[in-house]
Amino acid sequence: MCRHPRERDPDESGLAAVGRYDCILSGAHRFEHCPGGIYQGLTAGGQFHRAGIAVEQGGTEVFLELLDGATQRRLRDVQPRGCTSEMELLSHSEERAKLFYVHSRSFVVEIGKTEVLIKYWTDGNAVTDSCPMDTLNPDVPDDVFADVLKQISQFVRSRVVPRELEIMNTDSIPDDLRKQSAEMGLFGYAIPQEWGGLGLNLIQDVEFAMELGYTSLSLRSMFGTNNGIAGQVLVGFGTEEQKAKWLPGMATGDIVASFALTEDGAGSNPAGLRTTAKVDGTGWVINGSKRYITNAPIANMFVVFAKLDPKPESGNGIAVFLVPADTAGIEVGVKDAKMGQQGSGTADVNFTDVRVEADALVGGNGDIGYKAAMTSLARGRVHIAALAVGQAQRALDESVSYAAASTQGGEPIGNFQLVQAMIADQQVGVMAGRAMVREAARAWVQETDRRIAPSAVKLFCTEMVGKVADLAVQIHGGAGYMREVPVERIYRDVRLLRLYEGTSEIQRLIVGGGLIRAEQKRNS
Repeated sequence: MCRHPRERDPDESGLAAVGRYDCILSGAHRFEHCPGGIYQGLTAGGQFHRAGIAVEQGGTEVFLELLDGATQRRLRDVQPRGCTSEMELLSHSEERAKLFYVHSRSFVVEIGKTEVLIKYWTDGNAVTDSCPMDTLNPDVPDDVFADVLKQISQFVRSRVVPRELEIMNTDSIPDDLRKQSAEMGLFGYAIPQEWGGLGLNLIQDVEFAMELGYTSLSLRSMFGTNNGIAGQVLVGFGTEEQKAKWLPGMATGDIVASFALTEDGAGSNPAGLRTTAKVDGTGWVINGSKRYITNAPIANMFVVFAKLDPKPESGNGIAVFLVPADTAGIEVGVKDAKMGQQGSGTADVNFTDVRVEADALVGGNGDIGYKAAMTSLARGRVHIAALAVGQAQRALDESVSYAAASTQGGEPIGNFQLVQAMIADQQVGVMAGRAMVREAARAWVQETDRRIAPSAVKLFCTEMVGKVADLAVQIHGGAGYMREVPVERIYRDVRLLRLYEGTSEIQRLIVGGGLIRAEQKRNS
């Protein structure tokens, strides 16, 4: 049996007892730099005998879990997860284990060609950041959502994190990761269940986003538009016929939607649009150009915002259309070469005499575009803030791991007070951002604040993650400036978060101006 408690210092307890250990299993498995002692059971062929092993040490169980586990089923197909204290070891492997990825909640070891995700468990439950369990979504009960969140966490850490360099260097998401994302239902996690999605509300969405934000942001970008700014236009403003036509395919990943709003001279402000839509018989003709459009190179459908020409006598005259990507007159430009977020494809999109039928007009209403854009963008800003928290957590974890192990003058740099101060600033930012994101999401779902809070949280969290990433590079020193070190990529990737879906300056105007106008209205 695999129970080999290791003698420990009486002052050490639980997961705090982390240091350098040479963990020996029957003289065969040798693990170095392992928290609290690690034990792994393999067959002679290098395959797992069972899903995992948990070993109790000082009241803490270390659970060793097979990588594939939960990621081989759709998110909604949840199953109870437990923890065992013992498991039979059939045979031993002589291969040396290599620790190649570490973070605060789990790590991955490599034994030969086998990768093993290791998570910490205490009292039979996974140690995770506390998640508000009152998520106000009867379609996805809290216990179900908790299991769903475990699945996505495992997928991110075991499948995506080890391939971040591949994603960056090839500037693309590997086909197998895209396929697995689709099979898990990630393309439709925020799409209502009646249209084939999982049906998460924004309270649950941000928990999802904080997990997705832990790895390369380009992964989320692949299916984020389906669930976010493009998908929510359909969910909130589309006709039943439009929902039935598009949403099921978007939920499965068969259709990738692209949100075509941004233009030169207008940014993300619909009021400044130059793209026009003119009535032509029973349909419409669209002309104009869009810029920096996410997923444009792979899109199957564009959600296109345009000004009606001529402008109606009443209303703002901004409409939104659902335009298949293969429609005549659409030209997608060369994929943009960006500072960061490699793997996320953006490009210009030109519309030249693009004809669509009447049923392409969202909601059948030519004056719905402005409200649809503002509502979708506000919701998306809360999501972006949550992604920023996830990236900040990753930068913090990388900083702590590096500071604890890297030495200067024979002493870990984490023992130096100035390094500890930088880590403390990172932790404060992460905690504040996480709390703020959760509050803003709850206010959205409860409809108590859908304007000020989304901009405030987007402003704070995207600025915060930039500071945390900068500190992470500083803590790493020269190593942090090297291209294939995670914090270097994070530093570049998070810079975009302060720009898209409304710059930090725009968010300041929304927050400050909104508060002043509200006060003036009360006093009038």
